[in-house]
Amino acid sequence: MKKYIKVLGLALLGTLALNSNINANAKTVTKNSVKMTYEPIQGRVYSNKKLTKQSFSLNKYKKTRFYSNKYILIKNKKATQKFIYIHSKNYKLKGYTSAKNLRVYKAKKTSSKIINNLDIKSKSQLMSYINQCPDLLPEGQILNLSKSSYIQYKDLLAKKFNINKYSSSPAFENGHAYLYTDDEHLKTPLKDAIDNWNKAFGSNIFELGNVKDETLKVELVTRNNNDWDGMFSNNSILVNKNNFYNEKYNKQINQINGAKVDINDLLDGKNTKRKEQEDFNNASNSPLDNKYWTGVIMHEMAHAMGLGHTPYANDIVFAESSEEQEQSKLPLKYTWRTLRANNEKIATMTNKLSQRDLNRARLAKFMGVW
Repeated sequence: MKKYIKVLGLALLGTLALNSNINANAKTVTKNSVKMTYEPIQGRVYSNKKLTKQSFSLNKYKKTRFYSNKYILIKNKKATQKFIYIHSKNYKLKGYTSAKNLRVYKAKKTSSKIINNLDIKSKSQLMSYINQCPDLLPEGQILNLSKSSYIQYKDLLAKKFNINKYSSSPAFENGHAYLYTDDEHLKTPLKDAIDNWNKAFGSNIFELGNVKDETLKVELVTRNNNDWDGMFSNNSILVNKNNFYNEKYNKQINQINGAKVDINDLLDGKNTKRKEQEDFNNASNSPLDNKYWTGVIMHEMAHAMGLGHTPYANDIVFAESSEEQEQSKLPLKYTWRTLRANNEKIATMTNKLSQRDLNRARLAKFMGVW
């Protein structure tokens, strides 16, 4: 897992941008919304918030579905206009368009009947169920296949949901792993990480072990390169000792954990630097005063279960780019260099597991990865 603060500005503050130059009196405000799917009516799409650079015309993409989770409001004395940020499934088409140019997509109702222990007869049959799932989120029939189907189509499922085997026997014994650390300062975040995974998953996958029965070791290590916080290697969860004890780095992390910045101040561009400086000055320099290092361990535990990275910030295995890891050499559904759903809170800071994390962990178990 790469160093967190390096991607902070992009990941957390990117949705708070202000642009006030659309015209002399206009003010632009960015808003987050629930995830929506749209189909185009007609009209232009612009690549920037100033609406000065046309990207493409919706008239040419009448059959394309577009997705959105944010919009901008352009306010002046006379009226307020709403422009929705949309993107195609592969993100090749994206930009801002007037809300009048879109209609909410209403999916055709399909049979939701799930057959337990379904035997898959062909690759095309399996793909039909995979295509019904949201991106990288196995659900429905995919989590109710026969054991033989999971074995037969293991490679296809692994690629479509970014699942690979990173741990080796005996990391898990009958779906159970014992984690141990002899570093006193890691014991609290490790215990919290174990509790968070077990509670969210609904069963005791992980347990604190001892030096005799450990199957996964957790330790602080020092390496030449400090551009990382956590790493999974040879059935060991490694935490960067230099960053863990770096007072300035922990101040930055704790600043974000405890920051109470008024969004209106950020949008208005007032007092921002002063607030950030105050938050930094008041932040603790201790690694034990934040959830981040617990999140780092949870991230590496996910790798032990076979979960590869995703571009979604609310996943515990989020990564800014598919190229920042050894996993880029393994089969992936697709590569990425930008965030998706980047208005989401970063899971390593909240310690919350997404449904995508949990369902991929379940699928990995059915596939015999752990």
